[in-house]
Amino acid sequence: MRRLSVGLRAVQLRCHTGDSMRAFEFAWSLIGGRVEKAARRFTEDVDFRADLVQEARIALWRADPTRFNLGDASEQAYLRGVAFNRMRDVWRREVARRGRV
Repeated sequence: MRRLSVGLRAVQLRCHTGDSMRAFEFAWSLIGGRVEKAARRFTEDVDFRADLVQEARIALWRADPTRFNLGDASEQAYLRGVAFNRMRDVWRREVARRGRV
């Protein structure tokens, strides 16, 4: 397992003890870049891309990052999957509604 810095360990401990907002912010800092990159692959429409990212953030919040060990890569991958799946579902619904986006 990768060694975490002392500051990262402190944040991770606070996240695991039930501080939902801090856990969400920390989880987003770990996966947000990849989520935003995936949103760019879904569509070139800037407004729809922002909607996809927002849906991913909501899905991450609902997953409750305080339940996860955010230092574990497999649990980060699970949370990325939650976010990606939500974006994909919204994208598919929008394509079905209005055609290509």
